[in-house]
Amino acid sequence: MTDPRAVSRPTQAVVLAGGQGSRLRPYTDDRPKPMVEIPGTGTPIIGHQLTWLAEEGVTDVVVSCGHLAEVLEKWLETTDLPVSVTTVVETEPLGRGGGLKYAAARLPHPDRPWFATNGDIWTRFSLRDMADFHAERDAVATVALARPRLPWGAVRTDGFGLITDFIEAPPSTFEINAGVYVFSPEFAGLLPERGDHERTTFPHLARERRLAAGFTIPQGSYWRAIDTAKD
Repeated sequence: MTDPRAVSRPTQAVVLAGGQGSRLRPYTDDRPKPMVEIPGTGTPIIGHQLTWLAEEGVTDVVVSCGHLAEVLEKWLETTDLPVSVTTVVETEPLGRGGGLKYAAARLPHPDRPWFATNGDIWTRFSLRDMADFHAERDAVATVALARPRLPWGAVRTDGFGLITDFIEAPPSTFEINAGVYVFSPEFAGLLPERGDHERTTFPHLARERRLAAGFTIPQGSYWRAIDTAKD
């Protein structure tokens, strides 16, 4: 029997791939950030993303390009992809919110929900579960939340200031925006033409209690933002 929830799960997605990736130089001197290869795989970040999206039921992806767009477009054109891909190129920087709005206009089904992801995220978790979470809460936008490990060791003390334990690279006590989203159809109309949705649209929706509480990536699932050469 078909799961009735599958009807509301997105089959389309936007990947934001227009950033310059200046903190990843020299790897980004001749390619955009999503085209940096994951060591040992022979596949760039965006290749892993498209495979993951396909595994989660996505059939159509719009890739928003900017910096060195021609390198990314050539790879997409010459690679056997698991999804149908359309590219849009920003002629001038629009910011993440503006880039999302610009790309969303090319989605094949504007009246249906959609996924979105930053182009520097390498992760694996159930987008189907996240989509169900989004639908159950009738949310305008749902944000995946991660609890990354701190890059430093932590020290635990008691009430008297005596050290009781040393903990190497503990998980953060705060959840962060993991750069993966589920959006309802009307969300595109709330995005700015230019600027960052995390500073405009998200706070506005949160104040109106229209933003979901946030979907916590399950413990044990892999998540990593590829920001620096060390990453």
